[in-house]
Amino acid sequence: MSKTLKKIGAVAVAIAWILCITGTSQARYKKETISWVQQSLQTLNYYKGKVTGNLDRVTKDAIKAFQKDQHLKVDGKPGKKTRKAIKKALEGKAKEGKRPNESTKSPPKEK
Repeated sequence: MSKTLKKIGAVAVAIAWILCITGTSQARYKKETISWVQQSLQTLNYYKGKVTGNLDRVTKDAIKAFQKDQHLKVDGKPGKKTRKAIKKALEGKAKEGKRPNESTKSPPKEK
């Protein structure tokens, strides 16, 4: 095997390893969904960052804190149960007279 092919193989392995350890959960959720979660968790005082649509560490930490408080599986992912709980929490806040933003009312549809 030539040195070039060995280098290409090593680079491919390194990329695969990086993807594995950093997680590929971003691709599973639409940017629109992540933005909705971020904005909603801001309204609920869990997320302090900028609304970027990226499932970064700060967003995952906010999701985990919310999941823990809601007695959900704590995994930092904005899955269906988590989004449903966020929507319910926003509705509860609206009933208290603390009306959430228009954009936080309903989560975007995920497949």
